[in-house]
Amino acid sequence: MVIAPFWHVFWANAGNLHRSIESLLPSLGLIALAVAGGVLLLLRMLPGPRRSTAQLCLLYLCACAWLMTNFFIGDYGFLEGTEPDWAAQRTRGVIELASFGLLAGLCYLARRRIQAHMTFLAGVLIVSSVAFFPAQVRDLVAKPYAFSKAGIFEFSASENVLVLVLDTLQADVVNEIFEGNPRLAETFSGFTFFRNSVSAFPKTYTSVPSILTGRAFDNSQPLPAFLAESYAVSLPARLHRLGYDVRLWSFTPQALLPLPGLADNIVSTADELSGAESIRRHDRDLLLNMALFRLAPHVLKPRVYNEGRFVFRHAAAPPDKCRLPRAARQRAAELAYFDTLFVDEFMACAAVGGHDATFRFFHLMGGHPPFRLGREFQFVGVQPISREAFRDQSEGMLYAAGLLLERLNSLGILDAATIAIVSDHGGSDLNAGINRAQPGLPAAPGAASVVPERIVRGGIPLVMIKPGGARGPLQRSDAPVTLTDIPATLLELLGQGRTPMPGANMFAIGDDRVRLHRHYRYGGWDVDYIVPMTEYAVTGFSWYPSSWQPSTRDLVQAAVDHFDGFLVSLVADEGELDGWSRQTYRGRMLRGQAEFYPGRAWQEPMLLTVMHYPFASDESTEEFIAVSVGEERVGRLRFVSGQNQRRKTLLLGPSQARRLDRQPLRLVSERDVSAVEIQELRLTTLAEHLLPLGVRRAFGQQAPGQRYLTHGWLPPKQDFVASLGHTSGLLVALDGSVEGDVVLELDLRPYVYPAHPTQPIRMWVNGAVHGPFELRERQTLAVRVAHEDFAGLRALDVTLEHLDPVRPRSINPNWDGHLRALALEGIRVRRAEPDDG
Repeated sequence: MVIAPFWHVFWANAGNLHRSIESLLPSLGLIALAVAGGVLLLLRMLPGPRRSTAQLCLLYLCACAWLMTNFFIGDYGFLEGTEPDWAAQRTRGVIELASFGLLAGLCYLARRRIQAHMTFLAGVLIVSSVAFFPAQVRDLVAKPYAFSKAGIFEFSASENVLVLVLDTLQADVVNEIFEGNPRLAETFSGFTFFRNSVSAFPKTYTSVPSILTGRAFDNSQPLPAFLAESYAVSLPARLHRLGYDVRLWSFTPQALLPLPGLADNIVSTADELSGAESIRRHDRDLLLNMALFRLAPHVLKPRVYNEGRFVFRHAAAPPDKCRLPRAARQRAAELAYFDTLFVDEFMACAAVGGHDATFRFFHLMGGHPPFRLGREFQFVGVQPISREAFRDQSEGMLYAAGLLLERLNSLGILDAATIAIVSDHGGSDLNAGINRAQPGLPAAPGAASVVPERIVRGGIPLVMIKPGGARGPLQRSDAPVTLTDIPATLLELLGQGRTPMPGANMFAIGDDRVRLHRHYRYGGWDVDYIVPMTEYAVTGFSWYPSSWQPSTRDLVQAAVDHFDGFLVSLVADEGELDGWSRQTYRGRMLRGQAEFYPGRAWQEPMLLTVMHYPFASDESTEEFIAVSVGEERVGRLRFVSGQNQRRKTLLLGPSQARRLDRQPLRLVSERDVSAVEIQELRLTTLAEHLLPLGVRRAFGQQAPGQRYLTHGWLPPKQDFVASLGHTSGLLVALDGSVEGDVVLELDLRPYVYPAHPTQPIRMWVNGAVHGPFELRERQTLAVRVAHEDFAGLRALDVTLEHLDPVRPRSINPNWDGHLRALALEGIRVRRAEPDDG
């Protein structure tokens, strides 16, 4: 019963944890043993009658905990600092208290009978808690590498390079702050404030890499490949090779790529080294806080939440030798979140170590909502989104940056340090406007612009640079700079510019420079190409929309041109398209039928992938779209409402692929206007799907089996991938020399529970049906595929039809709400033996 709350909240917060449940079990086991030992010791010390009463009270408390863990969960939203709507859950709180009262009354009235069956009732509580756990699925979430806090506050006595990113701070807002607060501006002695700045992107996950690499993603290759290639030659990689001690730290680690060897604070999360201690502490205390929040009745939850500070604060003990007791905290005493904790730790822990030279990259939440900070970095409560609140929090972040500089000065290393204080983008989504009525700004260009102001807002970041040894009042420059200039600028200032990086030295830029900004809507972190994405050319002063014009470069076409196959985006062009509804960011709906002309013939099978917005319709539970090449029907795509899939696939045979140079690919809706919003169509070869005979491929994070997945799968976990919806697809290309029958083997773990003991599935391989099969436990499912079923395609197009998938949330409200049937661990294709069925 002690471990049960931790177990439940682990699955609810798996995406926020670095380590697997196995790595946390020793700590949980020690907690359980300590509690159990203490309780047993206490009971043994009590005389007989009092012991029975204590046991009854203990059983009552366990029953209350069981109710809180399994039933009285409630919906408090994301617990990330914003105060939940406590009043909305008040009725549930009354029901909780009434239930506790009724249970207490029952325990009192039936105390003798309960005491006579104490062991049995305790066993029922334990077994019923365990019954909620998945019987077969282990949802491991350990990530292979992560950034550790080890050594991030250690600096060199002689040479230090610091890049401080204050997320979302906007150039015009910062200028307004400095105009109204000259004393704050004096804090940044030796800095140059580049007001005429442009960011490469309006979002963090592309903009932060551009700051570190000097390169801007342009759809000329898949984003993961671009990031891996760019980080390998990035500013931190370059300095690391030059002997600098390099450490990176961000409030959103997804913005950084933890490549081994890139930085000195990248650790394997499986390591038991001191460098991973902060990761373990974070995961442990997150579980402690969430378990305590789960167990607390509604009336006590606000005290446990403690305005987002909770009870256990995982950052309360900084890494390495620096330990900051809670009483020593200043900013985080009122509001404990990433930025306040970081500043408190920096002030207490920054020290000169034994490094010859250091590079530090710190990425703080900065001006990112929710707005909770005042002008002196103090907690003022959550404020409504407005320009005033945006400005106040931005001023508070600049005040905090000044505190960090004062600390470096107290260490005697500020003067010689080379420092960049920047943001990754402006506030495009905040609707906070741009204040162009400020003194000393360049005159506005006379040309009109059709570029919306929100696009301009997202592209005017804070940029301030201090060369080593620079002194004097804060300088203002209107040189046309961009965030991709930062690596080149810093290397020049360090005297390491002999091998140039992309970008230019900000202190030597001409006034006639054209900069580029690439605007897009956020669509998740796991993307290969960003479509649609529009490029803007910025000339003149960047705050004026009239300085912005769409460039002549088509980044959607760039994705199409570099795509290995055929790619059509239906969300990139706002114009009319025959057979389609008007474009929205969610896609276009098919009106009757539409045709596409690839204009190219392939001599091999091709995979058609249709990307779409998750289908949900009040009018029908499912829809079908037929696909044909010319007049020959290839198959049809099934869309089921509410299953949250985003893609469908269909295999075209060689004879059909050969005709695509002269015949259209046709989509036909079985309704006059389909409710399915389609975003993209792709045709790809099967080269990536080749599976050698007899070789097993595993599935999971960074596992080679991922290439064989087509549709109907959730993002991979450490050692498996889970099905999503009513069907899931696999595609395996076979070597042309394969003769005779083959056996397809799938290593599966079904989602089964005591109330849902089996998972029936049916398997289709190249149109031939196998099964149904009843999955009750972990097993290798093997089916024999006749040679004539794959001889023409040289591939196995597999569809797993899930006949009775389950939403884990229907078993336990705290679990995942996706429709699941099984977890796939591995795949193998081998030659069939005579005795194979």
